[in-house]
Parts: sequence; structure tokens; C-alpha cells
Amino acid sequence: MNCDHPFIGTYRKFFHKGEGRFRISINNSKLYMNYSRYLMCVKEGRILKEEEQVHHIDEDKTNDDIDNLKILSAYEHGKIHHLQKEFIELICINCNKKFMRDLSEHKTSVKRNAKTFCSHSCNTKFGNFSKTMFPVLSIGTR
Repeated sequence: MNCDHPFIGTYRKFFHKGEGRFRISINNSKLYMNYSRYLMCVKEGRILKEEEQVHHIDEDKTNDDIDNLKILSAYEHGKIHHLQKEFIELICINCNKKFMRDLSEHKTSVKRNAKTFCSHSCNTKFGNFSKTMFPVLSIGTR
């Protein structure tokens, strides 16, 4: 299909299963763009700035109807999606402090059998402590 202003050339639209949304390739390049972003560039008549993001108002990434799209700053977009996340209260195994973690991130950690910490520094401290308390013995062969 032929591109609309501000783009020049042709584009190929396809569904990206991994992201669950439509994407396009302009002039058969290996550079891709979300179709929703392309549509907003055409509507605005300009290339969107890097810090501008396209938000799907109904939260359906496959609904690229122009009335369902809105340009937001990265900060505004992050605030919207952060408020929609579910959180779980956990206790750090290093310092025993209570903290909140995104539920989906926690489920991923549980699947990987990873330990849960309130911060990177607690993770590091715990790692260094366990190495001194329980050193790995190297077993040589004769």
C-alpha cells in the first residue's frame, strides 16, 4: 500500500503475534513501526517525537480506529498503565521490610524460582552474605 504524508513510499501491514498488535514495514525495510503510531503520524501530518506515545483508549492494541488513539507523553502513558496493574505485598527475605511488587512480575519470579527482595542492594547484600556463610567447595580430581 502507498504511504500517506509524512511518509514516502509503500508499507506492508502485518500482525505481530508476540506483541499482539498490527505493525508496518515501510519500503520493505527491516525497521518497523506500530500501525497505530503510523496512523497518528498521518493524522498529525508529522513524524511523532520519540517521547510521544500512542495510547489505545479502550486498551485493545488491535483496535487501531483513529478515534480510539491518543498521543501521550511517555510519563502520562506510564501513569495510566501503572494505575491498572495489580500489586501484591511481600516481605524482603534480607531486611524483612514490607514492599509492593507488580503481581505479573512476581508470578514470573516464582516461575523462575527466584528469591524476592525489596531492592537491588538487598539482593546484593543477601548474595554476598550467603556466599560467606555457605561457600561453594571445589572438589578436585586426582
